Amino acid sequence: MQLETYDNADGRRVRLTETERDRLLAVYDDEPTKQVALAFMARCGCRVREATDVRPGDVYQGDETGQWFLRIPEGKGEKERQTPMPTALAGMVRVLSQGLEPDDRVLEVTPRTVRRWVGSAAAELAEREDDDRWRYVGPHDLRRTWGHLALEAEVLPSVLMQWGGWDDYETFQRHYLGKHSESVQAREAKKVNWL
Repeated sequence: MQLETYDNADGRRVRLTETERDRLLAVYDDEPTKQVALAFMARCGCRVREATDVRPGDVYQGDETGQWFLRIPEGKGEKERQTPMPTALAGMVRVLSQGLEPDDRVLEVTPRTVRRWVGSAAAELAEREDDDRWRYVGPHDLRRTWGHLALEAEVLPSVLMQWGGWDDYETFQRHYLGKHSESVQAREAKKVNWL
């Protein structure tokens, strides 16, 4: 887990490892609505408001590739974008969408409720693991983690910026790029024949 202080605000920017992200999502293994809400942010890069605005028709499978996508019709700045989503998450959304009308929201909750769910899951892990760093984790940290892990998986920054809806590379770099993990540093070191 990486924590970084904000320049002009309380709290911390948090970037989780894949394992930490998965532990956070697993807190709600028996509560699919909560797990989907957190997964929209941690696995699709949604902002909390975007996660609560998902409609059944926003989840679709690409014709050419079979890849599942989440369409975000009105992201920040009212920009439409789409981002890939895991097949398992698409399946969970389809189950939650049964009986819903196309314009119904998949998650009938407010952003405040989702923020509370993230805080509760993080607090549970802080207690369970005796690690107070979890208490800094908020909804936007899940989006930050998504972006950081995608970069570490070698997704092209330009593609990630398209998925996440960022126009400005400087803002993207300042808020989403963190220190690379030791495994990424070791992978990159192998590219240098004299190391």
